[in-house]
Amino acid sequence: MQNHFLLLCLFVSHSLFAQEYVPISSTGIGAIKIGGLYSEISPLLEAKQNLKVQNPKGYARDTLTALYNDITVTMTLEAYSNSEDQWEWRVQGLDASDPKLKTKSGITLGTPKMEVVQKLESLRLSLMPDWRYEDQKDAKRYSLVILNDWDNGTELTMYFTDNLLVGFAVSESEGC
Repeated sequence: MQNHFLLLCLFVSHSLFAQEYVPISSTGIGAIKIGGLYSEISPLLEAKQNLKVQNPKGYARDTLTALYNDITVTMTLEAYSNSEDQWEWRVQGLDASDPKLKTKSGITLGTPKMEVVQKLESLRLSLMPDWRYEDQKDAKRYSLVILNDWDNGTELTMYFTDNLLVGFAVSESEGC
């Protein structure tokens, strides 16, 4: 009986501390997909906002930050006209930096850059300095690895500081 109680305690403590991962890929974060409609994903978000297209005849883009599975996600939304000539918001980009995010190949925050490259070496990768820091004295500390998904017209950008993964972005691919 004492052994059963000990095993039960071990199982419960393991369950409480087990990390629940949210998948991230070149097409989105969990159920939030690039190209998806905000009206369809809004029920999945813990913090909701109503967005209005200010100028539907012109170029309309907005960003919002919301919680999805306890992860702070910044979404870039673009106004788009559906077949009935009604304007809707469509997901164009996602940014997040959370330890619960994990790629199919096991990449999470803190993964070294060379390990990412080794895991993804058979795919279309681009490695480069992070342009956001090129005017800073310590610019060499920051870099990017971009996984190009030509089949879906998207890309997964991984941000590195001192060769360790610190964040993700998923977006439509330029030129697609």
